[in-house]
Amino acid sequence: MMAELPATSYEPIVTFDDGHVSNYTYALPALEASGRSAFFFITAGWTGVRPDYMDKTQLRALHTAGHGIGAHGWTHTLLTQCSAADLRHELVDARSALEDAIGAPVTSLSLPGGRSNAAVIEACHEAGYTTVWTSVPGAVKSSSEATVGRFNILAGHSDAFLQRLLDPASGELARAARVGRWKAMAQRVMGDAAYARLWALLNRKEGDATDPGAQRVDGAL
Repeated sequence: MMAELPATSYEPIVTFDDGHVSNYTYALPALEASGRSAFFFITAGWTGVRPDYMDKTQLRALHTAGHGIGAHGWTHTLLTQCSAADLRHELVDARSALEDAIGAPVTSLSLPGGRSNAAVIEACHEAGYTTVWTSVPGAVKSSSEATVGRFNILAGHSDAFLQRLLDPASGELARAARVGRWKAMAQRVMGDAAYARLWALLNRKEGDATDPGAQRVDGAL
């Protein structure tokens, strides 16, 4: 259980990617017990098809309970690797399928693997997404922001670290944002294949997850 937040703190927004059935069976009851809402970003092509992923009825139940439903592509393909036709499929068809599933507009998208470039962001907005959620940590300053940063929470993160992360005076979120920007730059410079190999190497050697310096090199998965 997280301790009481500082008097002046960032208000956390909880998000989940992919649409695994554990979001429904475990996360939903925990959110209801704590009185919190969350965003669930769904890989639309896996819904009701892939074993252990939610179906339309479960997505509709999340939406009815007051949680946000967003897209996470159609196949979880990195959007930077898509042709124009594939990009439209990943963005437009995913949005249409999710809107049909929950009976409401879907205007938010989480980038698979955190990968993006200017062309991807433009395509997201052309496909009708007003907000794109990235893997670079950062605080939301207003509800009109076109991109929203996130921080990947690991099982080893302590309550004390999370408290510092939510306290602007600690500088932890600013530090995480710098690391996130370095990661995004490495992705662009190295390319997806080389970066994936580096990700695997660093995760095999992962250190103390309570130490911000040991933050894994990964995206929003």
